[in-house]
Amino acid sequence: LRPHKLKAESPTSRYVATCCNSALYIGFDKGPFWVSVMRNRFTGTPPPVAMRIQTKYRTSPLPYPDDAPTYATFPKRFVTKLLWEWSKMLLGR
Repeated sequence: LRPHKLKAESPTSRYVATCCNSALYIGFDKGPFWVSVMRNRFTGTPPPVAMRIQTKYRTSPLPYPDDAPTYATFPKRFVTKLLWEWSKMLLGR
């Protein structure tokens, strides 16, 4: 895997397989502690989509599937879960 930045100052890196130049996931250099995975890269049954976030930046006119909720920004549910997980990490649980 090779990290690739779209801009030098970008807080994220796209990780690309050097063998086929396929993007696999996007990770943050310094928190938050999640990665955005290219779901179609999984073989077999991929994990279900829980939600789609930050969709305000999407440029495609095609509609989203009805398999998960879609949010233009970060929904309260996501932020609450993230804060809960961070607090558990800080407490060592």
